[in-house]
Amino acid sequence: MKISNDKLRGSFHGKYKKTILSILIFILAFGIRLSYMKKTIVPNPFMKDSGVYLSYAKNLVQYNTFSKSKGPNPVPDNLCETGYPFFIAAFLKVFKDLNTSYAMIIFTQIILGSLTAIIVFAIGIRFLPLWAATGAAILTAFSPHLIATTSYFLTETLFTFIMTAAILIMAEALENPRPFFFFAASFIMGIACLVRPALMLFPVFIIPYVFFIKKPPKRILVSMLLILGIITAIAPWELWKKSRTTIIYDKSSLFSRALVLGFYPGLIYKTDSQKGFPYAEDKKYDEMTSDLGLAFTTLWQRAKKSPMKYLNWYIAGKPAMFWSWDVLQGYEDVYIYPVKNSLFKTSAFAGAIHKVMKILHPILIIMTMAGFAGLVLISKSGGSTSQISVDIGLLVISLLFYFTAIHTILAPLPRYSIPLRPMLYLGAFIPFMLPGLKINKRD
Repeated sequence: MKISNDKLRGSFHGKYKKTILSILIFILAFGIRLSYMKKTIVPNPFMKDSGVYLSYAKNLVQYNTFSKSKGPNPVPDNLCETGYPFFIAAFLKVFKDLNTSYAMIIFTQIILGSLTAIIVFAIGIRFLPLWAATGAAILTAFSPHLIATTSYFLTETLFTFIMTAAILIMAEALENPRPFFFFAASFIMGIACLVRPALMLFPVFIIPYVFFIKKPPKRILVSMLLILGIITAIAPWELWKKSRTTIIYDKSSLFSRALVLGFYPGLIYKTDSQKGFPYAEDKKYDEMTSDLGLAFTTLWQRAKKSPMKYLNWYIAGKPAMFWSWDVLQGYEDVYIYPVKNSLFKTSAFAGAIHKVMKILHPILIIMTMAGFAGLVLISKSGGSTSQISVDIGLLVISLLFYFTAIHTILAPLPRYSIPLRPMLYLGAFIPFMLPGLKINKRD
C-alpha cells in the first residue's frame, strides 16, 4: 500500500510540475507577443496577400460569395484557400467594424501563438527529457519569426497552431495506437490544409512507416483512416467553394507559379538585386506558369547549358535557402511586411533574444540532423526499449523532411519554413535524448 501511495504521490507531483511549466511557458509566450503587438507598428497591414484575404472575407460576409473582387456583385473565383478568409470573416461577422476585427484577430493570433508553445511542450514530454521539452517550448515562445508573424494578416500563425496540434494528436496515436487518434490527426491536418495546402500529402508520406514498421493493430484500417481523415476535412469546403465558383481568373495555379519560381537557381534570373523576384526580369515566366510543358522544356534547355549550377541548386541550394533566416520575399530579416518601431529594435531584452536566436538557428538545424542520424542508427540496430520515443522523434523529423522535399520541388521561400520552427526546436533536442535510450539487441 505504501508503494502504491508513493507512486501516486510521484505521479501527482509530476503532473503538478508539468502544469506549472505549461502555465509559465504560456505566460512567457503571451507576454512577449503582447509586448510586440503594443510596440511594433505595421504601417500597411492590408497589403498584398493580406488585402486579398480581407477581400475574400468581406465578400463572404456581405454576399456569401468566395471572391477577391472589390465592389458590388463580386464574381466567385477559386484562387485562394478557404481557411484564412473564413477565419477573418468570422471576426467581421461578429464585430462588424474592420478596426475592431483587426485588433481581435491579432489578439487571437497572439493566443494561438502562445498555445503553440504549450503544444510543443506537450509533444516534447512524450519523448524528450522534461528539461529538453521545456527548452523546445521556450525556443518556440521566443522565436522572432513566430512572434513577428502574429502581427500580420497572414496564415503563418493559424497554420502553425493547427499543424502543431495535429502532430500532438499523431504523437498520441503512436503512443496509444487506436484508429480514432489516427483519423483525428489526419482530420486536423485536413483543417490545416484549408489554410495552406502543403500538408496535404503528409498522411500518405507517413503511411509506409505506420504500416510496415510501427504495425499498429488493424494497420490496414489505420492506413485508410489516415487518408480518409484529411479527405473528410477538405471535401465539404471544396464542394462548397466549387458550387459558388463560375470563373477562374487566370490559367496558372498557385502550384504552377511555385513550381516555375523554383526553376531559377538562387531565385535569380539575371540581376542579383532581383533575388526572390526572377519573374520581374524573365518575360517567359507568365507563359511558363500557364503551360507546364513549356516550363519543363525551358528548364531542360537552361539546365543543359549549366548542369552543375542546376544540380547544386536542387541538391543543396534549395534546402539551404528554405531554412535560411531571412524571409527573402519580404521586408527584411524576420519581417514579411514593413514595420516601424519593432520591439526587437527598441527593447534591449527582445533585441538580445533576436540576436541569440539568429546565432542558434544554424546550430539547431545541425543538431536536428544529428538527432535524425542517431534515431536511424538505433532503428537499424534493432530498435529501442523506449520505442515510442524513437517513433515520436521520427514523426517530428519526418515533417521537417517532408516540407523540405516539397519546397525542393517548388520554390524554397524561407517564409514557408516559419511554421516548422516548433518542430525544428523539438528536433534539436533529440541528440540529448539518445544516450538515455536502451537499444534492443538483435538475436
